[in-house]
Amino acid sequence: MARLSERELAANIKSGRLENTYLFYGNEGYLKRLSKDRIIKKAVSDFADFNLHKFDRSVKMDDLVAACDAMPMMSEKSCVVLSDYNFSTAQDSEYKQLIELIEHPNSTCILILTYDNAEIPTSKTKKAKDLVLAVEKHGCVVNFEHKNDHELADIAIRRASKQEVVLQPTVARKIVETCGSDIENLLTEVDKLCAYVGKGYATEQDIDEVMVRTVEASAFALAGAVCSRRRDDAMKICADLFDLKTEPIVIIGALSSVFVDIYRVKMAENEGLRYDDIAQPFGYGKMVFKLKNAASYGRNMTRSMALDALEILRDADIKLKTSSSNGRVIVEKTLVRLFALASGEEL
Repeated sequence: MARLSERELAANIKSGRLENTYLFYGNEGYLKRLSKDRIIKKAVSDFADFNLHKFDRSVKMDDLVAACDAMPMMSEKSCVVLSDYNFSTAQDSEYKQLIELIEHPNSTCILILTYDNAEIPTSKTKKAKDLVLAVEKHGCVVNFEHKNDHELADIAIRRASKQEVVLQPTVARKIVETCGSDIENLLTEVDKLCAYVGKGYATEQDIDEVMVRTVEASAFALAGAVCSRRRDDAMKICADLFDLKTEPIVIIGALSSVFVDIYRVKMAENEGLRYDDIAQPFGYGKMVFKLKNAASYGRNMTRSMALDALEILRDADIKLKTSSSNGRVIVEKTLVRLFALASGEEL
């Protein structure tokens, strides 16, 4: 086998074409979990208590080998899931045992190696590279990346269609803008919207009345309001976040993430580069839309202003973590400082 896309993997699972070994990683957690659960459901038809074995990074390799070698009970297959196995702490003998399991699998056992993080730990080491190559040769490797806005909109449209609700492309895009890039949250909000609409066409007004803006999406909107000096809009977004019981540290963290994107775009522009030229070096993958938004929001900012904004946000982060001051007041004062910066006023 080799590397597969998430769609190719889904098609294989649906048709019953299962490999003996899988390696899952990437930053799209929902699809990763969904694929893992689908494989387990397909493979372990009966007696899951006996035929499904789960291990974490503290696994003893002898226990993993024993689980993989065991014959399934009253089922054609058994399944072993190993989560976040860390190569940096593995002894050579344990690593060799794992490679042996991959290269000479028990035909009645499916081994799934899965990582919660976007990258495999120590992915640049020889051990990690050799393991990936072994799985590519004898099984299947899948990198679950965040979907881009167009793909997320398509997911929303298909989900709504199954519930007899029609989403026009512009409406689907607004749902994505409101919900952010987390697929699990997106599907939940689409289901809520469909329950509200019943049947027929959903409108942008329906979205405004039903859907909750995520912190990520709100951070984009908040940064846009600050950079374009729309004070009333920014304070309303901030108030909405506090009404949703969002922690001040989360608001500052999300806002900082957006201004990091803006600073990177400004650094690129100073070198004569476009925002999409730096997507790959900084590991944005399909999240390049973040840089596109940053380029739009920060078009009236200089590199120096973007750096000053990050220092303002750093100060707020330190205050939130080290002082007993009211968190909401710290966030609102930070917004005032950011407005002054965007307006060219003295800080």
